[in-house]
Amino acid sequence: MYKKYILAIVAVAVGVAATTPAFAQEKKPMGLSVRLGLFFPSSDQAKDVGKNWFGGGIEYKLGDLNYGAQKGHSASYSISIDTFSKGGFGTTPILLNYIARKENIYYKGGIGIGLLKLPVFGGSDNKSQFAYQLAIGYDFNKGNVPYFAEIAWLGSTKSDVNGIGIFGGVRF
Repeated sequence: MYKKYILAIVAVAVGVAATTPAFAQEKKPMGLSVRLGLFFPSSDQAKDVGKNWFGGGIEYKLGDLNYGAQKGHSASYSISIDTFSKGGFGTTPILLNYIARKENIYYKGGIGIGLLKLPVFGGSDNKSQFAYQLAIGYDFNKGNVPYFAEIAWLGSTKSDVNGIGIFGGVRF
């Protein structure tokens, strides 16, 4: 089940990356972000299958929030789906996020549901549990292309798949 998510996210990332220059010339951004990076699990059991896991995700900006906006400050909300897996472990958090920005730096907090895959004797156990994230990131441009770098704590009620993610991505 998780391999399908990973393949879908990689396919979207490759397709989007291939069209980056064309989208970058659009006047109005679509609100889509694609990220790839590494996930470093915090539990010893998850580290046994690998100290770093490849992962990625997509995020879509749903709207802006105007709570007493000050110059250089903004806020928005988004929905995101990420996936990380290695060995018999895997997590796919689907989150609703709040993003606060000050110039090029942003802070993000999100809550939602995490689709977990945990190894058990004779197979795997698939569960859905509460998931969350706290992140800080930096936006920058190279030419006309808006990139970002982000570090996030991704967690769930099942601590076996908690950890730190380090990502790079493109905004469209």
